[in-house]
Amino acid sequence: MENYDEVVFKEEEIARDDGHGVEAAKWKILIVDDDEDVHEVTKMALNDFSFNSRELEIMSAYSGEEARRLINDNMDTALIFLDVVMETDDSGLRLIKYIRGELNNSLVRIVLRTGQAGHAPEREVIRNYDINDYKEKGELTSQKLFTAVISSLRSYEHLATIEDNKREIAGLYDDLKEYNANLERKVDTFGKFVPRPFLECLNIENFEDIRPEQARPMQLSIIFSDIRNFSNLAEKMSPQECFKFLNRYFTLMSGPVEAHNGFIDKFLGDGIMALFHCSVFDSVDAAIQMQVDLDKNNVELKKLNICPVKVGIGINTGDLILGTVGSDKRIDSTVIGDAVNLASRIESLTKYYNTRILVSEVTYLMLKNDNKYLVREIDYVRVYGKDKPVKIYEIFDGDDTQLKQRKTELLSVYNEGLASYKSQNWQQAIDAMSESLKIMPDDNVAQIYLERCKNFQTNQPGAEWDGAVFLDKM
Repeated sequence: MENYDEVVFKEEEIARDDGHGVEAAKWKILIVDDDEDVHEVTKMALNDFSFNSRELEIMSAYSGEEARRLINDNMDTALIFLDVVMETDDSGLRLIKYIRGELNNSLVRIVLRTGQAGHAPEREVIRNYDINDYKEKGELTSQKLFTAVISSLRSYEHLATIEDNKREIAGLYDDLKEYNANLERKVDTFGKFVPRPFLECLNIENFEDIRPEQARPMQLSIIFSDIRNFSNLAEKMSPQECFKFLNRYFTLMSGPVEAHNGFIDKFLGDGIMALFHCSVFDSVDAAIQMQVDLDKNNVELKKLNICPVKVGIGINTGDLILGTVGSDKRIDSTVIGDAVNLASRIESLTKYYNTRILVSEVTYLMLKNDNKYLVREIDYVRVYGKDKPVKIYEIFDGDDTQLKQRKTELLSVYNEGLASYKSQNWQQAIDAMSESLKIMPDDNVAQIYLERCKNFQTNQPGAEWDGAVFLDKM
Protein backbone atom coordinates (compact mmCIF):
# COMPACT_ATOMS: atom_id res chain seq x y z
CA MET A 1 0.00 0.00 0.00
CA GLU A 2 2.84 2.37 0.86
CA ASN A 3 4.53 1.72 -2.51
CA TYR A 4 1.23 2.32 -4.30
CA ASP A 5 0.79 5.62 -2.46
CA GLU A 6 4.26 6.73 -3.45
CA VAL A 7 3.60 5.91 -7.10
CA VAL A 8 0.32 7.78 -7.11
CA PHE A 9 1.92 10.79 -5.41
CA LYS A 10 4.73 10.83 -7.97
CA GLU A 11 2.33 10.38 -10.91
CA GLU A 12 0.26 13.34 -9.74
CA GLU A 13 3.40 15.46 -9.49
CA ILE A 14 4.74 14.48 -12.91
CA ALA A 15 1.39 14.85 -14.62
CA ARG A 16 1.03 18.44 -13.41
CA ASP A 17 4.61 19.65 -13.89
CA ASP A 18 4.41 22.83 -16.02
CA GLY A 19 8.00 22.46 -17.21
CA HIS A 20 8.88 26.15 -16.83
CA GLY A 21 11.47 25.56 -14.14
CA VAL A 22 9.98 28.34 -11.97
CA GLU A 23 9.31 27.44 -8.38
CA ALA A 24 5.62 28.07 -7.65
CA ALA A 25 4.28 29.23 -4.30
CA LYS A 26 3.68 26.33 -1.95
CA TRP A 27 0.27 25.16 -0.79
CA LYS A 28 -0.10 26.04 2.90
CA ILE A 29 -1.55 23.31 5.08
CA LEU A 30 -2.14 23.73 8.81
CA ILE A 31 -2.32 20.73 11.13
CA VAL A 32 -4.09 21.56 14.39
CA ASP A 33 -3.82 18.74 16.95
CA ASP A 34 -2.45 18.36 20.47
CA ASP A 35 -0.96 14.95 19.57
CA GLU A 36 2.64 15.22 18.30
CA ASP A 37 2.39 11.83 16.58
CA VAL A 38 -0.45 13.09 14.37
CA HIS A 39 1.77 15.88 13.11
CA GLU A 40 4.70 13.57 12.40
CA VAL A 41 2.66 10.91 10.62
CA THR A 42 0.84 13.46 8.48
CA LYS A 43 4.06 15.18 7.46
CA MET A 44 5.66 11.85 6.66
CA ALA A 45 2.71 10.78 4.49
CA LEU A 46 2.77 14.05 2.57
CA ASN A 47 6.55 14.29 2.32
CA ASP A 48 6.82 14.07 -1.48
CA PHE A 49 3.42 15.53 -2.30
CA SER A 50 2.98 17.98 -5.16
CA PHE A 51 -0.17 19.29 -6.84
CA ASN A 52 -0.18 21.42 -9.97
CA SER A 53 3.61 21.74 -9.69
CA ARG A 54 3.33 23.24 -6.22
CA GLU A 55 4.76 21.58 -3.12
CA LEU A 56 3.37 21.79 0.41
CA GLU A 57 4.27 24.09 3.28
CA ILE A 58 3.03 22.29 6.38
CA MET A 59 2.47 24.32 9.55
CA SER A 60 1.72 22.89 12.99
CA ALA A 61 -0.41 24.16 15.86
CA TYR A 62 -1.00 22.22 19.10
CA SER A 63 -3.92 24.23 20.45
CA GLY A 64 -6.83 26.36 19.27
CA GLU A 65 -5.14 29.55 20.43
CA GLU A 66 -1.91 28.75 18.60
CA ALA A 67 -3.93 27.94 15.48
CA ARG A 68 -5.64 31.35 15.66
CA ARG A 69 -2.30 33.12 15.60
CA LEU A 70 -1.05 31.07 12.67
CA ILE A 71 -4.18 31.48 10.60
CA ASN A 72 -4.14 35.24 11.25
CA ASP A 73 -0.61 35.41 9.88
CA ASN A 74 -1.34 33.07 6.97
CA MET A 75 -4.71 34.01 5.51
CA ASP A 76 -3.74 32.17 2.30
CA THR A 77 -3.81 28.80 4.04
CA ALA A 78 -5.51 26.33 1.72
CA LEU A 79 -6.30 23.41 4.05
CA ILE A 80 -6.66 22.78 7.78
CA PHE A 81 -6.65 19.35 9.38
CA LEU A 82 -8.40 20.12 12.64
CA ASP A 83 -8.80 18.12 15.84
CA VAL A 84 -11.84 18.82 18.04
CA VAL A 85 -10.63 18.10 21.57
CA MET A 86 -7.47 19.95 22.59
CA GLU A 87 -7.14 22.41 25.49
CA THR A 88 -10.92 22.18 25.81
CA ASP A 89 -13.51 19.71 24.56
CA ASP A 90 -14.66 22.10 21.84
CA SER A 91 -11.46 23.94 20.91
CA GLY A 92 -11.68 22.80 17.31
CA LEU A 93 -15.33 23.75 16.94
CA ARG A 94 -14.71 27.21 18.37
CA LEU A 95 -11.81 27.64 15.93
CA ILE A 96 -14.17 26.88 13.03
CA LYS A 97 -16.54 29.62 14.15
CA TYR A 98 -13.62 32.02 14.53
CA ILE A 99 -12.29 31.31 11.03
CA ARG A 100 -15.66 31.42 9.26
CA GLY A 101 -17.22 34.15 11.41
CA GLU A 102 -14.73 36.65 12.74
CA LEU A 103 -12.13 36.23 9.99
CA ASN A 104 -14.82 35.77 7.33
CA ASN A 105 -12.55 33.24 5.64
CA SER A 106 -14.71 31.02 3.46
CA LEU A 107 -11.90 29.85 1.17
CA VAL A 108 -9.79 27.64 3.45
CA ARG A 109 -10.87 24.00 3.37
CA ILE A 110 -11.40 22.48 6.83
CA VAL A 111 -11.22 18.73 7.40
CA LEU A 112 -12.32 17.85 10.92
CA ARG A 113 -10.20 14.96 12.16
CA THR A 114 -11.18 13.57 15.56
CA GLY A 115 -10.14 10.63 17.66
CA GLN A 116 -13.08 11.12 20.02
CA ALA A 117 -16.19 11.08 17.85
CA GLY A 118 -18.44 11.18 20.89
CA HIS A 119 -17.37 14.76 21.57
CA ALA A 120 -18.35 15.81 18.03
CA PRO A 121 -20.96 13.56 16.42
CA GLU A 122 -20.52 13.64 12.65
CA ARG A 123 -24.11 14.44 11.66
CA GLU A 124 -24.42 17.26 14.22
CA VAL A 125 -21.08 18.80 13.29
CA ILE A 126 -21.72 18.65 9.54
CA ARG A 127 -25.10 20.31 10.06
CA ASN A 128 -23.98 23.08 12.45
CA TYR A 129 -20.41 23.89 11.40
CA ASP A 130 -19.03 25.04 8.05
CA ILE A 131 -16.54 22.23 7.47
CA ASN A 132 -15.68 20.45 4.23
CA ASP A 133 -15.06 16.92 5.46
CA TYR A 134 -15.24 14.81 8.63
CA LYS A 135 -12.78 12.02 9.34
CA GLU A 136 -12.10 9.84 12.32
CA LYS A 137 -8.37 9.51 12.84
CA GLY A 138 -8.49 5.76 12.66
CA GLU A 139 -9.97 5.74 9.17
CA LEU A 140 -7.60 8.28 7.62
CA THR A 141 -5.13 6.00 5.77
CA SER A 142 -2.33 7.31 3.59
CA GLN A 143 -4.47 6.93 0.47
CA LYS A 144 -7.51 8.62 2.03
CA LEU A 145 -5.23 11.39 3.28
CA PHE A 146 -3.95 11.82 -0.26
CA THR A 147 -7.51 11.94 -1.61
CA ALA A 148 -8.59 14.43 1.03
CA VAL A 149 -5.63 16.72 0.26
CA ILE A 150 -6.09 16.57 -3.52
CA SER A 151 -9.83 17.23 -3.39
CA SER A 152 -9.40 20.01 -0.82
CA LEU A 153 -6.63 21.77 -2.74
CA ARG A 154 -8.54 21.47 -6.01
CA SER A 155 -11.63 22.93 -4.35
CA TYR A 156 -9.58 25.72 -2.75
CA GLU A 157 -7.94 26.51 -6.10
CA HIS A 158 -11.30 26.76 -7.83
CA LEU A 159 -12.75 28.97 -5.11
CA ALA A 160 -9.64 31.17 -5.06
CA THR A 161 -9.88 31.55 -8.84
CA ILE A 162 -13.52 32.57 -8.51
CA GLU A 163 -12.60 35.11 -5.84
CA ASP A 164 -9.80 36.48 -8.00
CA ASN A 165 -12.20 36.75 -10.92
CA LYS A 166 -14.75 38.48 -8.72
CA ARG A 167 -12.13 40.99 -7.58
CA GLU A 168 -11.02 41.51 -11.17
CA ILE A 169 -14.63 41.99 -12.30
CA ALA A 170 -15.23 44.36 -9.40
CA GLY A 171 -12.13 46.28 -10.44
CA LEU A 172 -13.30 46.37 -14.05
CA TYR A 173 -16.74 47.48 -12.87
CA ASP A 174 -15.19 50.29 -10.83
CA ASP A 175 -13.03 51.28 -13.81
CA LEU A 176 -16.07 51.21 -16.11
CA LYS A 177 -18.09 53.16 -13.57
CA GLU A 178 -15.37 55.80 -13.35
CA TYR A 179 -15.06 55.88 -17.14
CA ASN A 180 -18.81 56.41 -17.49
CA ALA A 181 -18.72 59.08 -14.79
CA ASN A 182 -15.91 60.86 -16.65
CA LEU A 183 -17.84 60.53 -19.89
CA GLU A 184 -20.97 61.92 -18.27
CA ARG A 185 -18.97 64.83 -16.89
CA LYS A 186 -17.63 65.56 -20.37
CA VAL A 187 -21.11 65.34 -21.86
CA ASP A 188 -22.48 67.61 -19.12
CA THR A 189 -19.65 70.07 -19.73
CA PHE A 190 -20.26 70.01 -23.47
CA GLY A 191 -23.97 70.45 -22.83
CA LYS A 192 -23.19 73.73 -21.09
CA PHE A 193 -21.95 75.04 -24.43
CA VAL A 194 -24.51 73.38 -26.69
CA PRO A 195 -27.85 72.78 -24.92
CA ARG A 196 -29.28 69.30 -25.37
CA PRO A 197 -32.75 70.67 -26.28
CA PHE A 198 -31.04 72.46 -29.17
CA LEU A 199 -29.75 69.11 -30.43
CA GLU A 200 -33.18 67.56 -29.97
CA CYS A 201 -34.69 70.28 -32.16
CA LEU A 202 -32.20 69.29 -34.87
CA ASN A 203 -32.75 65.55 -34.25
CA ILE A 204 -29.10 65.15 -33.28
CA GLU A 205 -28.63 62.32 -30.80
CA ASN A 206 -24.92 62.61 -30.02
CA PHE A 207 -22.64 65.57 -29.53
CA GLU A 208 -20.03 64.08 -31.85
CA ASP A 209 -22.54 64.31 -34.71
CA ILE A 210 -22.58 68.11 -34.59
CA ARG A 211 -21.18 69.87 -37.65
CA PRO A 212 -21.68 73.23 -39.32
CA GLU A 213 -24.66 73.92 -41.58
CA GLN A 214 -27.10 71.64 -39.74
CA ALA A 215 -30.32 73.66 -39.74
CA ARG A 216 -34.07 73.35 -39.48
CA PRO A 217 -36.95 75.82 -39.96
CA MET A 218 -39.12 76.05 -36.85
CA GLN A 219 -41.67 78.19 -35.10
CA LEU A 220 -40.27 79.30 -31.77
CA SER A 221 -40.94 81.83 -29.07
CA ILE A 222 -37.90 83.96 -28.30
CA ILE A 223 -37.10 85.74 -25.06
CA PHE A 224 -34.60 88.56 -24.86
CA SER A 225 -33.81 89.94 -21.42
CA ASP A 226 -31.45 92.70 -20.36
CA ILE A 227 -30.35 94.24 -17.06
CA ARG A 228 -31.28 97.90 -16.72
CA ASN A 229 -28.37 100.30 -16.17
CA PHE A 230 -25.86 97.48 -15.98
CA SER A 231 -22.99 99.81 -16.85
CA ASN A 232 -23.65 101.81 -13.68
CA LEU A 233 -23.70 98.60 -11.64
CA ALA A 234 -20.50 97.31 -13.24
CA GLU A 235 -18.61 100.54 -12.53
CA LYS A 236 -18.92 99.83 -8.82
CA MET A 237 -17.47 96.31 -9.14
CA SER A 238 -14.05 94.85 -9.75
CA PRO A 239 -13.76 92.54 -12.80
CA GLN A 240 -13.95 89.49 -10.56
CA GLU A 241 -16.99 90.84 -8.72
CA CYS A 242 -18.66 91.66 -12.03
CA PHE A 243 -18.24 88.13 -13.36
CA LYS A 244 -19.39 86.65 -10.05
CA PHE A 245 -22.47 88.89 -10.12
CA LEU A 246 -23.31 87.92 -13.70
CA ASN A 247 -22.87 84.21 -13.09
CA ARG A 248 -25.17 84.31 -10.05
CA TYR A 249 -27.70 86.34 -12.01
CA PHE A 250 -27.60 83.98 -15.01
CA THR A 251 -28.02 80.99 -12.70
CA LEU A 252 -31.06 82.64 -11.14
CA MET A 253 -32.62 83.38 -14.53
CA SER A 254 -31.80 79.98 -16.04
CA GLY A 255 -34.03 78.16 -13.58
CA PRO A 256 -37.39 79.50 -14.86
CA VAL A 257 -36.32 79.04 -18.48
CA GLU A 258 -35.46 75.37 -17.98
CA ALA A 259 -38.47 74.78 -15.74
CA HIS A 260 -40.76 75.88 -18.59
CA ASN A 261 -39.27 73.72 -21.35
CA GLY A 262 -36.95 76.38 -22.74
CA PHE A 263 -33.23 76.59 -23.16
CA ILE A 264 -30.78 79.45 -23.18
CA ASP A 265 -29.18 79.84 -26.58
CA LYS A 266 -26.83 82.67 -25.65
CA PHE A 267 -25.62 84.89 -22.84
CA LEU A 268 -25.13 88.29 -24.42
CA GLY A 269 -23.03 90.38 -22.06
CA ASP A 270 -25.60 91.02 -19.34
CA GLY A 271 -28.43 89.79 -21.57
CA ILE A 272 -30.07 86.43 -22.18
CA MET A 273 -31.56 84.92 -25.32
CA ALA A 274 -33.80 81.93 -24.63
CA LEU A 275 -35.81 79.74 -26.99
CA PHE A 276 -39.08 77.85 -26.45
CA HIS A 277 -40.23 75.27 -28.97
CA CYS A 278 -43.09 73.55 -27.14
CA SER A 279 -45.59 76.31 -26.38
CA VAL A 280 -45.88 80.09 -26.43
CA PHE A 281 -47.31 79.84 -22.92
CA ASP A 282 -44.00 78.39 -21.73
CA SER A 283 -42.14 81.52 -22.79
CA VAL A 284 -44.58 83.85 -21.01
CA ASP A 285 -44.68 81.72 -17.87
CA ALA A 286 -40.89 81.66 -17.82
CA ALA A 287 -40.70 85.46 -18.19
CA ILE A 288 -43.16 85.95 -15.33
CA GLN A 289 -41.23 83.57 -13.10
CA MET A 290 -37.96 85.31 -13.97
CA GLN A 291 -39.39 88.60 -12.68
CA VAL A 292 -40.84 86.97 -9.56
CA ASP A 293 -37.53 85.26 -8.73
CA LEU A 294 -35.66 88.49 -9.38
CA ASP A 295 -37.91 90.37 -6.94
CA LYS A 296 -37.22 87.76 -4.27
CA ASN A 297 -33.51 88.10 -4.88
CA ASN A 298 -33.76 91.90 -4.69
CA VAL A 299 -35.18 91.58 -1.17
CA GLU A 300 -31.98 89.81 -0.15
CA LEU A 301 -29.83 92.37 -1.98
CA LYS A 302 -31.57 95.17 -0.11
CA LYS A 303 -30.58 93.59 3.19
CA LEU A 304 -26.96 93.81 2.01
CA ASN A 305 -27.39 97.45 0.95
CA ILE A 306 -26.98 96.46 -2.71
CA CYS A 307 -29.02 98.20 -5.37
CA PRO A 308 -31.88 96.07 -6.73
CA VAL A 309 -31.55 94.59 -10.20
CA LYS A 310 -34.17 95.51 -12.81
CA VAL A 311 -34.67 93.53 -15.98
CA GLY A 312 -36.67 94.09 -19.16
CA ILE A 313 -37.99 91.11 -21.13
CA GLY A 314 -39.21 91.05 -24.72
CA ILE A 315 -41.01 88.07 -26.29
CA ASN A 316 -41.84 87.34 -29.89
CA THR A 317 -43.07 84.23 -31.68
CA GLY A 318 -42.42 83.39 -35.30
CA ASP A 319 -40.78 81.29 -37.97
CA LEU A 320 -37.02 81.14 -37.99
CA ILE A 321 -34.11 78.86 -38.80
CA LEU A 322 -32.35 77.08 -35.97
CA GLY A 323 -28.98 75.54 -36.69
CA THR A 324 -25.22 75.48 -36.37
CA VAL A 325 -22.73 77.94 -37.79
CA GLY A 326 -18.98 78.19 -37.67
CA SER A 327 -15.90 76.55 -39.10
CA ASP A 328 -14.35 73.11 -38.94
CA LYS A 329 -12.65 74.17 -35.68
CA ARG A 330 -15.31 76.26 -33.97
CA ILE A 331 -19.08 75.72 -34.03
CA ASP A 332 -21.87 77.67 -32.38
CA SER A 333 -25.63 77.27 -32.16
CA THR A 334 -27.81 80.08 -33.43
CA VAL A 335 -31.22 81.13 -34.71
CA ILE A 336 -31.73 83.32 -37.75
CA GLY A 337 -34.83 85.19 -38.76
CA ASP A 338 -36.82 88.40 -38.53
CA ALA A 339 -38.66 87.04 -35.49
CA VAL A 340 -35.38 87.06 -33.54
CA ASN A 341 -34.62 90.68 -34.42
CA LEU A 342 -38.12 91.78 -33.44
CA ALA A 343 -37.86 90.07 -30.05
CA SER A 344 -34.67 92.02 -29.42
CA ARG A 345 -36.34 95.32 -30.45
CA ILE A 346 -39.31 94.63 -28.19
CA GLU A 347 -37.00 94.05 -25.24
CA SER A 348 -35.42 97.45 -25.91
CA LEU A 349 -38.87 99.06 -25.79
CA THR A 350 -39.28 98.00 -22.16
CA LYS A 351 -36.82 100.78 -21.28
CA TYR A 352 -38.85 103.40 -23.13
CA TYR A 353 -42.21 102.41 -21.64
CA ASN A 354 -40.74 101.43 -18.26
CA THR A 355 -42.38 98.04 -18.38
CA ARG A 356 -41.02 94.66 -17.32
CA ILE A 357 -42.47 92.26 -19.93
CA LEU A 358 -43.56 93.17 -23.46
CA VAL A 359 -44.83 90.73 -26.09
CA SER A 360 -45.51 91.04 -29.80
CA GLU A 361 -49.00 90.93 -31.30
CA VAL A 362 -48.28 87.48 -32.74
CA THR A 363 -47.49 86.18 -29.27
CA TYR A 364 -50.47 87.99 -27.74
CA LEU A 365 -52.93 86.52 -30.26
CA MET A 366 -51.80 83.03 -29.29
CA LEU A 367 -52.52 83.88 -25.64
CA LYS A 368 -55.64 86.03 -25.65
CA ASN A 369 -58.32 83.34 -25.92
CA ASP A 370 -56.98 81.72 -22.78
CA ASN A 371 -57.56 84.78 -20.54
CA LYS A 372 -54.79 83.48 -18.34
CA TYR A 373 -52.69 86.61 -18.05
CA LEU A 374 -52.97 90.23 -16.98
CA VAL A 375 -52.50 92.14 -20.24
CA ARG A 376 -52.83 95.66 -21.57
CA GLU A 377 -52.13 96.99 -25.05
CA ILE A 378 -49.18 99.36 -25.04
CA ASP A 379 -48.60 100.81 -28.49
CA TYR A 380 -48.42 100.44 -32.24
CA VAL A 381 -44.82 101.02 -33.26
CA ARG A 382 -42.42 100.95 -36.16
CA VAL A 383 -39.21 99.70 -34.65
CA TYR A 384 -35.81 100.31 -36.13
CA GLY A 385 -35.13 97.98 -39.05
CA LYS A 386 -38.78 97.19 -39.81
CA ASP A 387 -41.18 98.97 -42.16
CA LYS A 388 -44.36 97.30 -40.95
CA PRO A 389 -45.60 98.53 -37.56
CA VAL A 390 -46.36 96.01 -34.80
CA LYS A 391 -48.61 96.11 -31.78
CA ILE A 392 -47.00 95.41 -28.46
CA TYR A 393 -48.63 94.33 -25.22
CA GLU A 394 -47.61 94.32 -21.60
CA ILE A 395 -47.88 91.17 -19.44
CA PHE A 396 -47.87 92.40 -15.86
CA ASP A 397 -48.39 89.16 -13.91
CA GLY A 398 -44.74 89.41 -12.86
CA ASP A 399 -45.22 92.76 -11.08
CA ASP A 400 -45.53 92.95 -7.33
CA THR A 401 -49.01 92.64 -5.81
CA GLN A 402 -49.58 96.35 -5.26
CA LEU A 403 -48.50 97.27 -8.79
CA LYS A 404 -50.72 94.59 -10.31
CA GLN A 405 -53.69 95.92 -8.37
CA ARG A 406 -53.15 99.47 -9.59
CA LYS A 407 -52.70 98.41 -13.22
CA THR A 408 -55.82 96.27 -13.03
CA GLU A 409 -57.76 99.19 -11.52
CA LEU A 410 -56.71 101.67 -14.22
CA LEU A 411 -57.22 99.25 -17.11
CA SER A 412 -60.77 100.38 -17.98
CA VAL A 413 -60.06 104.11 -18.13
CA TYR A 414 -56.69 103.47 -19.78
CA ASN A 415 -58.37 101.46 -22.57
CA GLU A 416 -60.90 104.30 -23.06
CA GLY A 417 -58.02 106.74 -23.48
CA LEU A 418 -56.27 104.40 -25.91
CA ALA A 419 -59.42 104.06 -28.02
CA SER A 420 -59.84 107.88 -28.07
CA TYR A 421 -56.21 108.23 -29.13
CA LYS A 422 -56.71 105.84 -32.06
CA SER A 423 -59.81 107.75 -33.20
CA GLN A 424 -57.90 111.08 -32.82
CA ASN A 425 -60.20 112.38 -30.07
CA TRP A 426 -57.27 114.05 -28.40
CA GLN A 427 -59.10 115.77 -25.54
CA GLN A 428 -61.00 112.65 -24.55
CA ALA A 429 -57.73 110.73 -24.66
CA ILE A 430 -56.05 113.42 -22.50
CA ASP A 431 -58.86 113.26 -19.96
CA ALA A 432 -58.77 109.47 -19.77
CA MET A 433 -54.99 109.26 -19.47
CA SER A 434 -55.04 112.00 -16.82
CA GLU A 435 -57.58 109.96 -14.88
CA SER A 436 -55.41 106.88 -15.30
CA LEU A 437 -52.41 108.75 -13.90
CA LYS A 438 -54.40 109.63 -10.78
CA ILE A 439 -54.59 105.90 -10.08
CA MET A 440 -50.95 105.28 -10.97
CA PRO A 441 -48.92 108.51 -11.15
CA ASP A 442 -45.71 106.75 -12.17
CA ASP A 443 -47.25 104.94 -15.17
CA ASN A 444 -44.87 105.94 -17.92
CA VAL A 445 -47.15 104.54 -20.65
CA ALA A 446 -50.09 106.82 -19.73
CA GLN A 447 -47.67 109.74 -19.41
CA ILE A 448 -46.33 109.10 -22.93
CA TYR A 449 -49.86 109.10 -24.36
CA LEU A 450 -50.77 112.26 -22.44
CA GLU A 451 -47.81 114.15 -23.92
CA ARG A 452 -48.37 112.67 -27.36
CA CYS A 453 -52.06 113.73 -27.41
CA LYS A 454 -51.21 117.26 -26.27
CA ASN A 455 -48.71 117.50 -29.09
CA PHE A 456 -51.26 116.24 -31.64
CA GLN A 457 -53.76 118.86 -30.47
CA THR A 458 -51.47 121.56 -31.84
CA ASN A 459 -49.67 119.50 -34.47
CA GLN A 460 -52.26 117.36 -36.16
CA PRO A 461 -50.93 114.17 -37.78
CA GLY A 462 -51.40 113.82 -41.52
CA ALA A 463 -54.24 112.02 -43.25
CA GLU A 464 -52.01 109.01 -43.73
CA TRP A 465 -51.55 108.60 -39.97
CA ASP A 466 -52.33 105.00 -38.92
CA GLY A 467 -51.68 105.40 -35.22
CA ALA A 468 -48.17 104.01 -35.43
CA VAL A 469 -45.22 105.77 -33.90
CA PHE A 470 -41.68 105.44 -35.18
CA LEU A 471 -39.10 104.83 -32.48
CA ASP A 472 -35.81 105.17 -34.31
CA LYS A 473 -33.60 104.67 -31.25
CA MET A 474 -35.00 101.31 -30.26
